[in-house]
Amino acid sequence: ARLGARATVTRRASGAGRVTLEGARPRVTPAQAIDAAGWALQARAMPVLAGAPFTADEWAGRVPAAMLSRALADSLAGAGRGTGLVGRTVQLGAGTVRVAAVLGSAEGRLAPDGMPMVLLPLALHEAAAAPLLPPESVEPPVLLVRARAVEEVQAVKADVERWLEAREGPGWRELARVEANGDARLAQMRQGMLIFRLLMGSFAAIALVVGGIGIMNVLLASVIERTREIGIRRAAGARARDILLQLLSESVAITGVGSVLGAALGLGAAFAATAVMRAKTGALLFAAFTWPTVLAAAGVSVVVGLVFGTYPALRGARLSPVEAMRHE
Repeated sequence: ARLGARATVTRRASGAGRVTLEGARPRVTPAQAIDAAGWALQARAMPVLAGAPFTADEWAGRVPAAMLSRALADSLAGAGRGTGLVGRTVQLGAGTVRVAAVLGSAEGRLAPDGMPMVLLPLALHEAAAAPLLPPESVEPPVLLVRARAVEEVQAVKADVERWLEAREGPGWRELARVEANGDARLAQMRQGMLIFRLLMGSFAAIALVVGGIGIMNVLLASVIERTREIGIRRAAGARARDILLQLLSESVAITGVGSVLGAALGLGAAFAATAVMRAKTGALLFAAFTWPTVLAAAGVSVVVGLVFGTYPALRGARLSPVEAMRHE
C-alpha cells in the first residue's frame, strides 16, 4: 500500500524458450514472462508492428499466446515476412501458442527489434499445463518496482526491504537481493538536479530582489506624490498605523496581481515551449505544475510585497501632518 502511491510494481521471469514453426528449424531464444503492468512500462520501447497486445483472457493464461520480436519472426518465417505470423500457431517448449503480435523497437531504444525475443503472459508461464519455459534455463523470478521520481528511489528500496523482512523474516537476504538500478547513475542525477535547483533558485532570488526593489521605488514615488493627502488624513484623525496598513496593503495588492499574471504567463510559456521542443526534436518533454507550487509562489510574492513595502510604508506613516499638508 505504501508503494502504490509512488511506485509501479510488476513481476517478471526471464529465461530461454525453444520456438518452432512448422517447416522451419527450431530457434532457442531469450524469453520473458511479464504481467500487464510490466507491458505498460515496456510498450513505448516495443511498439506493435502487427497484431495486437494480449487480451484479458491471454493475460490471465486462459488462452496460450505469445508476442515475438521482428528478428525472431523473420528468422522463423523468412526475411521481411515475420509480420505474417500473426494469428498462426508456433510451438514453444512442449506446448503451442498463438502469435498475438510482432514487436519492433522505438527509435533510439535498445528493444527486441534487432534481437530474437519472445514475450509471454506471466500467468501462462506460471500455469502448470501451459507451455512453460525449460526449467533448467529459467532465471530466478524478478519483482520490478519503478519509482515515480528519482528522488524516491532510495525510499522505495527501503520500503521493499522492510516488506521482505516482514514477509520472510530476518534471513530474507539469503533468499533475495534488492538492487537499485544504476546507483551511481542515480547519484549523478540527484547531484545534477540539486545543482540545477540551486542555480534556478539563485536566478529566482535575483529576480525577486529586482522585483522587490521595483515595488519599493513605486511605493516611494507614491508616498512623495501623496504627501499632502497623507497629511490631510493625519489631520483628520488617521493614525500612523492606519497609513502604514494602507501602504502595505497597496504593496501586497501589487505583488498579488503580479503573481497571478506571472503564473498565467509562465504556465502558458512553459506549455508552449515544451510543445515546440517536442515538435522540433521528438523528445518526450512535457510541462507540468502542481497547485501547491502555484500557491507557494503566490505566498512568496506576498512576502516580497511586505518586506520591500515596509520601508516606504514606514516613511509615509512617520510624516509630520503639518509638514505634509504644506507639501506642494
